[in-house]
Amino acid sequence: LQTVSDCLHNSVCGKQVLACLLVDAMLVTIVYPTNHRLQFKINPNLTLYQILDEACLRKGLETADHALKFHSRILDLALTFRYSRVPVNGTLEIVRREDEDIADHQNVVKNLVKIAVQFTDGTRVPKHVEPDSTLLQILKLVENDRNQNLVKPDGEEMHPVVVYLNTEASETFD
Repeated sequence: LQTVSDCLHNSVCGKQVLACLLVDAMLVTIVYPTNHRLQFKINPNLTLYQILDEACLRKGLETADHALKFHSRILDLALTFRYSRVPVNGTLEIVRREDEDIADHQNVVKNLVKIAVQFTDGTRVPKHVEPDSTLLQILKLVENDRNQNLVKPDGEEMHPVVVYLNTEASETFD
């Protein structure tokens, strides 16, 4: 963490000092299965998976065998900390994936992710797809539901864009 004097030295005006202190003060406490506790410096754009991965790396645990729990609720590791509903300075618990509550959670949607394709007219088509599905595969699934050519309408080249948490990703289809 930066000290107040570092923030004052690096700031141009007093308003940046508060921002500097707020950004550097974001911590989360991780409780391991052995009841050891460690504090991690985080930023709001880190995914919960990245936090879990770093925590497991420090204690030599396998990330795939563990999950994060907050107040008896298994967290979605794809979310960023900002959208996880975990408060700053909150406490996250690392639990093994063999626990009953995690098994129940995984049975609801077995290794599938929920996505929604939104069209320019505002309509949305939700789908459950495999995590390794490409944008082309997802569009072909939606094509079948809507009876509409989404990949190459009228022979023209198309550049669909995925927007996830204000980050754009695109593919070019030839």
